[in-house]
Amino acid sequence: VRRTFPAGVPQYSIPDTHALTASILQTIDPSTGEAIRSFTTEESRFAAAAIVRVTYDVPYFLEAFCFIDDEGHGLRRLYPLWESQRFILDRLAALQLKHQQQRSPDGILVNILKARQLGASSLAMCLVAHRILTKPFIRAIAGSDVEEQARYLFTMVERIYNALPPFLKSERVVPYQAGRELHLANGSSIK
Repeated sequence: VRRTFPAGVPQYSIPDTHALTASILQTIDPSTGEAIRSFTTEESRFAAAAIVRVTYDVPYFLEAFCFIDDEGHGLRRLYPLWESQRFILDRLAALQLKHQQQRSPDGILVNILKARQLGASSLAMCLVAHRILTKPFIRAIAGSDVEEQARYLFTMVERIYNALPPFLKSERVVPYQAGRELHLANGSSIK
């Protein structure tokens, strides 16, 4: 990272992130997936910076690259977060900071007892997507007492993955079962 960005990782605003992502997507033929042209210098710089930033900046990933189902109206960005989602994200950040300060080797286990329609499931699946995309050898599971709901949760992660720009995708590897299993080249997976 220091060799690529000796002055530090460039911080692109969300509007600039969206514009540069759209520009990069225009370098690819949507019907074949083949490159139409090479990246410009700025596009290459942005893509490299986004890969690094997404790894350590969860809110940036959530705001810039997470798309969720808009209840039958297509995809929409996760942001702006609902108040309930901001509350959950703030609590998770506080727990993570506490663990880091205490040098705890344990992960964070959270049980969210919630009412419906608070966006907790969408936020949780976006966080799972972030983890499996940015950390190697993570095994995640989307579960529920009803298989249809578990499949719905899994599909959220699958949708986020499919909507990512190519420069952020870890390659999918077999076995791949739509709606059931997603294995990534970095060794992480979700079932």
